[in-house]
Amino acid sequence: MTEQLPLEPRYIGRPYARGHPTSQGAALGDRSKMRAKVYEVIKHFGPVTDGEIANQLGVDSNSTRPRRLELQRVGMIVAAGRKPTRSGRSATAWQAPAGGS
Repeated sequence: MTEQLPLEPRYIGRPYARGHPTSQGAALGDRSKMRAKVYEVIKHFGPVTDGEIANQLGVDSNSTRPRRLELQRVGMIVAAGRKPTRSGRSATAWQAPAGGS
């Protein structure tokens, strides 16, 4: 039987090394910049899917999806229905609410 390595909870939910202010500052600054970029794409091109946001920014959707979720949680964006993807499936499309800044 293969021995399973334990998860290291100190890294779960934290994109930086604990106890290193430089690492934490860089990670949180990058998060804030990406969140602003995601919001601008949604605001100007919405309704857009997670895949379209990532394509517009030229990054992987694993980089944009968490930032989009943060925007959704604070009410800066809302679901605007569903759109077909390149694979033929449908995905939630996001937009800034009317009257948003």
